[in-house]
Amino acid sequence: MRTLTDTLEELRQEIQEGFDEVADDVGLFHDKLWPAVVKLEKFFRKTNQIEALEDQVQLLDMMGDPIYRSIYQNDEYVVCRRILDIDPTREAAKHQIEDHIIADLARNQDEEKLRAYLEEYYQKNKSEGYSYFLG
Repeated sequence: MRTLTDTLEELRQEIQEGFDEVADDVGLFHDKLWPAVVKLEKFFRKTNQIEALEDQVQLLDMMGDPIYRSIYQNDEYVVCRRILDIDPTREAAKHQIEDHIIADLARNQDEEKLRAYLEEYYQKNKSEGYSYFLG
């Protein structure tokens, strides 16, 4: 049984190596995203390093497949809100929510309803201890 990586830098390297293995195959690249998000979640729970959550946001933002893109953006919103719950001064999380997630998703729907839905989705994940991100 493999143990959890000891440092965030080691985990980042491990994740990067996984992406390097499938560099030219977009489908396989997308298949590697969620397992990497789960690894970062487990690492965060072990260390409480907020940077692991920030890395989750970056990975979720890489999803380019239109079938999954909006789902991953919903998940991005949850992680960004979680970051802001821990440290309200994290400007990158605020920026990601307003200028990327909301801006992108609101192109196809009412912004007020979108914000209400994202907040409900966030509260649901929060009430469940963010277990969704464990795989």
